[in-house]
Amino acid sequence: MVDKGIGCGFSLRSPGGWRRAVLGLCLLLGISGVGASVAEMAEAAQPGPTTVILVRHAEKAAEPRRDPPLTAQGEARARWLGEVLSRAEVGHIYSTDTLRTRSTAGLMAEALGLEVTVLPPRDLEAMAVALRSHPGEVVLSVGHSNTLGPLAELLGGEPLAPIAEDDYEGFYVLTLGEDGASTLPLQLSLPAQKEPAQKSPAAQR
Repeated sequence: MVDKGIGCGFSLRSPGGWRRAVLGLCLLLGISGVGASVAEMAEAAQPGPTTVILVRHAEKAAEPRRDPPLTAQGEARARWLGEVLSRAEVGHIYSTDTLRTRSTAGLMAEALGLEVTVLPPRDLEAMAVALRSHPGEVVLSVGHSNTLGPLAELLGGEPLAPIAEDDYEGFYVLTLGEDGASTLPLQLSLPAQKEPAQKSPAAQR
């Protein structure tokens, strides 16, 4: 299928509902002078589609392997993603029950002023049911590289490309409608952290 170029500066591979997904993204991030929010888009459509944002947890530490915490960069990414999505009027946040996903969702929830609902990581059907239970709203789900794809398919979206172990920049916007789901994959790079200014040798004491 040919990529669909869009005015927001992104492209996507999607079925017939791609225009709705693109509009949702423009409204979500306020790109190209579109000042409306996702919530306004949902109110304008009757009945309104549900917008689901799927995010992988942020960077994790190497140890302990069983349930690692976030690294300092991971914490910074989670806070930044919360700021990025603060204009999207997210109404609900869900997370799988691991330290790295709970921490990512919790830091984003602080920026969004929301509570996090935690569900078992292996029960993707329960997660899909929960995400579908908010018609016309914007819902965020924090998961794993090996759960986002199956969850997107359970929601009626397209199969996702495999997510590399070191890829923490991708997230997915699904627009759930009566005629199926449109999937929009995106990449957002964490802005480079500014290094503190170094004093000259003469000024250091």
